[in-house]
Parts: sequence; structure tokens; C-alpha cells
Amino acid sequence: MILEKTVFLGETLHSKDEIFSFIAKQAYKLEIVHDEQVAVSDLKKREAEVSTGLQDGFAIPHCRTENVKKTAILFIRLDNEIKWETFDGKDVKNVFCILVPAGSENNNAIHLQLISKIAVNLLEDEFKQKIATAKSTKEIVELINFED
Repeated sequence: MILEKTVFLGETLHSKDEIFSFIAKQAYKLEIVHDEQVAVSDLKKREAEVSTGLQDGFAIPHCRTENVKKTAILFIRLDNEIKWETFDGKDVKNVFCILVPAGSENNNAIHLQLISKIAVNLLEDEFKQKIATAKSTKEIVELINFED
């Protein structure tokens, strides 16, 4: 579900808007979305409904729209922290982004399942520590490609 080419380590971005633009740009380059600007708009629209910030420096922005061609998880680890509305008031440094095509009920189930799997794993201190300190994209992929 996640590939090394969708993992970005050591990025310097300064706001949610910059993160959403970065995600959209990469997703467009990787042919995950049809339109880069629509992807930015979709992420902002979803974020406006309810913040996707969690706690301990993690956020999970996500959307399920017609603009998405294929399901993907992107992961961005920032070199810096940014302001984000989170449960614990802490800034965010680690961002999982879930993009799922709109349409079938199956896609809706996949969308919810991916959010749930990431959120449940983020309850585990060991998982958070490994994600936050992994040195390579390969390590991140191995951690995120969950065992069922």
C-alpha cells in the first residue's frame, strides 16, 4: 500500500498548506491524482471539516475523491515541526496522507480501514518511535505495510 517512492524524509515545510501542496505535487508526479490543484483543494476541504492532527507529532490528512486515480499512502517526515490542531496541542513532524478514489463502497471501506490501521498503530509508543527514527524509506515502508 505504501512504496519507497511515496516516502519523503527530511522535508522542510512550514505550514499545512505547504504540506498539502507538497503531497499534491508528489501525488500528481506519481500519477496518483488527476489534478494537482484539485488535490490541494480536496485535502484543505477535508481538513476544514475536522482536523486530522492526532498527538505526539503525527497527523493523518486524507481524502476520498474523484480526483484520486488509485489508493495510496504517502509519508512525510519533516525536519521541522509545524502548527497543526492536535489532541495534545503539540506541533506535527510526521504526516501520513491517505488518498483513495471515490466511488464504490469497497473504496469507502478501504479508506476507513487504512485510517484505522494507522491510528491504532500510532497508539503504540514503539511504533511511533520506530517511525520517528527510521533512517531510510525502506524502513518506513516495512513499518507501514502492516501485517493483517
